[in-house]
Amino acid sequence: AQLSGGITDFEKPRVDLKLTTNGFPLDQLSRLVPAAKAYNPGGRAALNLRVSGEAQKPRELSATGDISLSGVRLEFPDTGKTLHDLNGKILLSGRNARIREMSLFYGKTAMRLEAEVEDFSKPKIIFSFQSPLFLAEDFLPPRKAGNGKSRAATMREGDEKSSAPIKALMGINAEGRVNIGRLVHKKLEITELEAKIKMSEGVLTADPVSFNIYGGRFQGVSRVDMSSGEPAFRVIADLNNMDVKRALQGQGKLGKIMRGRLSSSLDISGAGMGFESISRTLKGKGNVRIESGSFTNFSLLNNLSLLTGFAGLNISNRESTPFDLLKGEFNLAEGRVNTDPVTLSFGEYGLSASGHIGLDKSLAYDVQVTLGEALSRKIGGSGVGAFFMNREGRMVVPLTLRGTISKPTVSVNAEFVQKKLLEYGGRKLQDQFMKGSKTGLADILGEIFGGTSKPPPTRTTPQDDAQKRDKEKTRIDPGRILRDIFKNR
Repeated sequence: AQLSGGITDFEKPRVDLKLTTNGFPLDQLSRLVPAAKAYNPGGRAALNLRVSGEAQKPRELSATGDISLSGVRLEFPDTGKTLHDLNGKILLSGRNARIREMSLFYGKTAMRLEAEVEDFSKPKIIFSFQSPLFLAEDFLPPRKAGNGKSRAATMREGDEKSSAPIKALMGINAEGRVNIGRLVHKKLEITELEAKIKMSEGVLTADPVSFNIYGGRFQGVSRVDMSSGEPAFRVIADLNNMDVKRALQGQGKLGKIMRGRLSSSLDISGAGMGFESISRTLKGKGNVRIESGSFTNFSLLNNLSLLTGFAGLNISNRESTPFDLLKGEFNLAEGRVNTDPVTLSFGEYGLSASGHIGLDKSLAYDVQVTLGEALSRKIGGSGVGAFFMNREGRMVVPLTLRGTISKPTVSVNAEFVQKKLLEYGGRKLQDQFMKGSKTGLADILGEIFGGTSKPPPTRTTPQDDAQKRDKEKTRIDPGRILRDIFKNR
């Protein structure tokens, strides 16, 4: 290394130094800068620099020349990751810089960067970033922080380590293009990511951003506002023809519940740095469409047959529910995805469901299954059954869907059935149903259909039993009425 130049005006010292090195070994850097030892530097740097300005204002020093880097290596003890195989050239001109043909690895992520930087005190950056393989794991906090806390706990608490990168970005204005061949985060994998990025005053915008995901294509606009300390985001996008089965693979029980091709338009927003805080603030709206799909973890028709006792349903699959089309609109608020309604068609049957799916995977839906015309005529058409017909002459069977996504429970909607029977028979029919019973009509109907359990038995005397038999003779048999709707004629 060669150093020339000097310092003038000792009252207000000015430096004018020229430094030239021919492949300086960076593993010797800790001798000059002791703090560098913690990063175990390696590789070589060839410098041809001239530095000038007031010594008491180091941030305003002007540097001209170039720096060539070869095989540079730095270890980061806080993250356990290593930056390695860094090669490239930095051209300096006053308070500006140009980065040319820079390539490097961070962890297992490979990157290439071209950039121009104006004004080091408040940088404005124009850049082009490329990565054939980008592993998100390399850039997340370590699974166990230095204090023994998990990554999730660290991100939930928003400690200094988690917020440091956000603070570092606040003073940067940048714009450029990002191209990533393959991005992987746990089970998520996307390809051919292209984005036009702009960052200003702590607000990061990707407009547009597009990528392939599980056989489909995502196109949209995203915005992340970090100016308040807690990141707030908004995404407006279209997703077309994604393979649901591939998307859910590796998600435990969720990976076995559905298949089909998903398309959706959405506008969602939220805030936070972890799942818990984001789920509390998540809101938005959109629509969903799934074609040639199937619920693979339960058979709707099989459940319908078991609940009603009707044996005439055309059940080709007793383990799943294949469907032609599922579509509907949704809104997202208070930890729930509300849909009103979602419609589904499968063969000669139709379905309409209103309710919600919780972000905790819970289900709460009121469902109406519409039977085909021929089957509806076979089952109903007269008596009580006529009250379960829609305007098109097709019978509607009311159900409820509860439980969780991975373990749904189907029952007859006794409240709906009660309403229809009261329309048919009026208060007199209700009184006859209720006569001699300590349970409500909904409980009786639910018991017939398998939706509720019987009340606990009570002790009776022979006289009580005789009185009960006399009352039974005068009661209308609810089982007979309801079986009349579903019996195979």
